[in-house]
Amino acid sequence: MCKNSKSKHRLNPKIIEIAERLEWSVKEYDDGTAEFSQYSPAGEDFSFIVKAENAAQDIYAYYNNFDVDDHIKMWIEAKDNGIAGVPSIRRLVDDAEAICEMLKILAGAVMSGVAE
Repeated sequence: MCKNSKSKHRLNPKIIEIAERLEWSVKEYDDGTAEFSQYSPAGEDFSFIVKAENAAQDIYAYYNNFDVDDHIKMWIEAKDNGIAGVPSIRRLVDDAEAICEMLKILAGAVMSGVAE
């Protein structure tokens, strides 16, 4: 007998509602993960993936572990390796800080929203 490989874990609809209200796009996958994405002020198509069953905690952990300096360094290295369209360092700094704030707002709203 074949087992169904699709995950039974779905994202809490309240999390989707909160994220979309904050202008995040949410996409669920059959493997039990969900991707949150949003454009940053500098136009980066920023996204991250969490496990649906622990989404609130995973979102908070992602925010808590987001390193502004590492994010800036990643884009500087990309620019040095010939990736086109990477903004100036000053813009990268502002953008990474804005992404951190976007994550903070999402994590806070989700944590307080699912606790209700």
